[in-house]
Amino acid sequence: MGLESSQRLAQCTGWLPREFMLTQLATPLMRSTARRMLRFGEEKHGTITPSPVQGRRYLLYIHVPYCEALCPYCSFHRVKYKPDQAQRYFIALRSEIEHYADLGFEFSDVYVGGGTPTVNLPELKQTLDLVHDRFSIQNISVETNPDHLNDTTFQTLHDIGVNRLSVGVQTFDNNLLKAMDRYDRYGSGEEIVRRLKSAKDEFDTLNIDLIFNLPNQTESMLRRD
Repeated sequence: MGLESSQRLAQCTGWLPREFMLTQLATPLMRSTARRMLRFGEEKHGTITPSPVQGRRYLLYIHVPYCEALCPYCSFHRVKYKPDQAQRYFIALRSEIEHYADLGFEFSDVYVGGGTPTVNLPELKQTLDLVHDRFSIQNISVETNPDHLNDTTFQTLHDIGVNRLSVGVQTFDNNLLKAMDRYDRYGSGEEIVRRLKSAKDEFDTLNIDLIFNLPNQTESMLRRD
């Protein structure tokens, strides 16, 4: 999170100075580490990957770290979306998936988290098509943001067999959404509700994420959410 957005969040929410200072100290280190990890070249998979246990089916987690905007409260590994870099990342990701398939791993369920996995639907589709080709998949779960709840996203996710969708709502309270820099990007609480209603019959499971203990969040606000 940048200094300006951190200061704005502190002013809006009364964020503790100690937390603010820790964030400012940790952010440059995390960005430096992320830049090193995201310099993709020719992929070489080491020999340290363990062999699968015969007859065991595993669960596959795929991480897509890219977001169109970085929310100031989020502690997950994520970086600002850059199309060229993201394309190299997905190529490296598919190479790693092939590596596990060649070792004999068998995955039954897949969870795609982020970041925002739906930030690049064509690359996501190509990756999950590969997963279907190499493994016998029963369920696929994908995370997304409220502004991606539209017919194009629904159709693409259906085409690649996604039957569980998890939406990062965080809160329906407009004041909290503004404090988290989400109101202008993802819509008001009322707009998010309308988008969720459009998605409720599209998937076997529709999950929403809510955050508890946000600064200035009262119990009544949480119960309303």
